[in-house]
Amino acid sequence: MKLKRAFSLIELSIVTLVIGILIAGGMQGTSLYVKMKLAAARSITQSSPANGVADLVLWLDTTSEAAFPTNIDDQNPVSTWNDTNPQQINKSNATTSGTARPLYVANAINGLPALKCDGVDDLISVTAGTNYYPIAAPSNTNNFTIFVVAYPDAVIHQIDAQTNNVGDANGTAGQKYIFGASLGYGGTDFVGAGISLGTNGVSVYEHGSSYMAPLAVYNGSNGLSAPVIITLNYKNKTPTIFINGTSVRVGLTSLKNSVFPPVQFCSGAYGAFSGKIGEIIIYGKLIPAAKRAQIEKYLGKKWGIKVA
Repeated sequence: MKLKRAFSLIELSIVTLVIGILIAGGMQGTSLYVKMKLAAARSITQSSPANGVADLVLWLDTTSEAAFPTNIDDQNPVSTWNDTNPQQINKSNATTSGTARPLYVANAINGLPALKCDGVDDLISVTAGTNYYPIAAPSNTNNFTIFVVAYPDAVIHQIDAQTNNVGDANGTAGQKYIFGASLGYGGTDFVGAGISLGTNGVSVYEHGSSYMAPLAVYNGSNGLSAPVIITLNYKNKTPTIFINGTSVRVGLTSLKNSVFPPVQFCSGAYGAFSGKIGEIIIYGKLIPAAKRAQIEKYLGKKWGIKVA
C-alpha cells in the first residue's frame, strides 16, 4: 500500500508539472498571437488610404508604435495618447491627468489593443492650443468626417427624440459620450458636436450655451453589442451616421452658426462611455463617398469587422 501511495504522489507531481508547462506554453502562445496581430495591423496601417486623403486633422491609433510616449503594459492607465497624423508636423496629442484615466488593454478588440473607458469618469482630450484645437476659434467647422472603431460594453443609453430646436436641452442625462460634445469658445456662435454610444444606438448631440440638441438619433435596438465602425459625416451642418459602412440616419440641419468636431474622448460633461476605443480618424472636411468607403474597408480589415 505504501508503494502504491508513493507512486500516486509521483504521478500527481508529474501531472502537476505537465499542467504547469501547458499553461506556460499557452500563455506564451497567447502573447505570440497578440504580437502577430499587432504586427499585421501595423502593416495594414502603413498601406492605409487614410493618409492619401487631404485635410487629415487627427489620428489616434492604439496599434501604432508611436501611440504612447513609452512602452505600455496591459491594464496600465493612459495619460497621453499621441496623435500619429503624418500630415501634421505639430501633433494634437490627447492627454489626461489625475486618476480618471482610461486603461490600455492589450487584447481588447479582435486581438488588438484599445483604450478601456470605465463609463464613470474616464476622460482623455486634445490639448487646447494645438492645430486641431486652437484657442482662438475652431479651425474645422460645419463640414468634417469622423471615423471611430469602438466596442461598447453591454450598456444602453437614453434615446432622445431627434430635434434641432435651439432652445432644446436634452442630452444631460442617460447618455454615454464616447465623444464629448464640448461647450468651448463661449457664446452661442460655436457649438461642439459629440457622439453618445450604447448597445442600443448612436446619437449625435450639439452643445452650446443653454443648448444641447440631438440632431441625429439612431435607435439600434441593442444591435451594437460587437466591435463597430462608426462614421459621422457633417455636411453643411447636417450630420449623417454610418454603421460599418451603411448609412443608418440622416440628421437635421443645425440652426447654429458653426459646428466643430469633438476634442474629448471617453466621456463628456453629461455622461461617460463604457467600452473600448481602438482608433479615431478625423478630417477637417467632408470626405467623398468613395474615399469614405475605402477608409471604412481599411478599418474593417484591420480590426476584423465586416463592412458593407
